[in-house]
Amino acid sequence: MMPQVEASLTVNDVCHQLNCSKASVYLYVKAGKLRPAFRLGNRLRFFQKNVDAFMQGQADPTTSQ
Repeated sequence: MMPQVEASLTVNDVCHQLNCSKASVYLYVKAGKLRPAFRLGNRLRFFQKNVDAFMQGQADPTTSQ
């Protein structure tokens, strides 16, 4: 049985959800406010749970319990 892999979001996907520019997304990442899931080459990918946590004002969803 194959483990389920969570779908990842692109920077553009995150821009649409947050209603902001790409530059803003990169600034949030650089400031540590938005946590990327991983990089594919030089491209960032995000998990939905990290974007949701950012929108709720918490940068790291693993610390919310």
